Amino acid sequence: MERIRTNKYVIPLYLQYLFVAMYQDDITKLYIKQTTGIQNLDLTRLLATEKFCVPTIQEQKAIAKFLQTECSRINSIIEDMEQQVQILQKYKKSLITETVTKGLDLNVQLRDSGVDWIGEIPEHWGTNKIKFCSSKIGSGKTPLGGSDIYEEEGIIFIRSQNVYDDGLRLDEVKHISENIDNSMAGTRLIQGDVLLNITGASIGRCCIYTIKEPGNVNQHVCIIRTDSKLLQNEYLRYILNSDVGKNQIAVCQVGGNRESLTFEQIGLFNICVPPLEEQQEIIDYLDTHCNKIDLVLSQKQQAIETIKQYKKSVIFEYVTGKKRVEEVEMLCQ
Repeated sequence: MERIRTNKYVIPLYLQYLFVAMYQDDITKLYIKQTTGIQNLDLTRLLATEKFCVPTIQEQKAIAKFLQTECSRINSIIEDMEQQVQILQKYKKSLITETVTKGLDLNVQLRDSGVDWIGEIPEHWGTNKIKFCSSKIGSGKTPLGGSDIYEEEGIIFIRSQNVYDDGLRLDEVKHISENIDNSMAGTRLIQGDVLLNITGASIGRCCIYTIKEPGNVNQHVCIIRTDSKLLQNEYLRYILNSDVGKNQIAVCQVGGNRESLTFEQIGLFNICVPPLEEQQEIIDYLDTHCNKIDLVLSQKQQAIETIKQYKKSVIFEYVTGKKRVEEVEMLCQ
């Protein structure tokens, strides 16, 4: 932290909004230095280099007062919408958990599964460990050379930042050469593989590899290839995205194995296994309802981003004089 004490020409709150505008427009990034492995802001150089608008103290007070009120109003709207998003996300998760553990028949007879985090299940369902319902559990590696080996085109190379609970995100996907892919033949992806992040802050995110072309993965992503005679891949994805999966992942984080999962742990995850026909019914039901929830979530998240951009533009426009506070304009007429 640095302390800045203003002189008689600038009031602190106006200067605060100036710094906010500079940060939002990445001006402060120009003055970041890194000599010890930790980024530092060269504040002396920033203050000696950057120029900014200095209206009268009266107008500074008016701008600061207006921005404080307007930003508070905008923040309240954003907070309310973010709470709505959280509620929808919780509802979606509870819907998935309830459906993958109880099924769709509300009148079915239930029995104790014998597993604490699964609870009661329909009496005709079974339980099993993932390893007994899968033909493959494994992950790749990061090829020697790090990011220098990535290609503009080639074999798709999936990393943890591509794997999300709502599907693959390939905006910034990397590629590797066929030679590197050949050296990692054991971790090639095929369409339908379940992908699970097993390290870092994104641990537990899970989706399906839906691409027809073969791909590969690094060591942060686990491949689970289900035995189609026992377990449908989409049903497993829903289980891993439910409390049944998330709770078992959380248990594995206790102690020295923090923020990482092993293949052995994943293989020992307990899951409930309905008949294949019923698995498909559950998949179809959840696909329909989750898609509707995801659409609303997407609309709300887009609205939040739009409001944040509006807040950013409001601050910039008033501290640079593009717009002026009404009471100041009246005084200047």
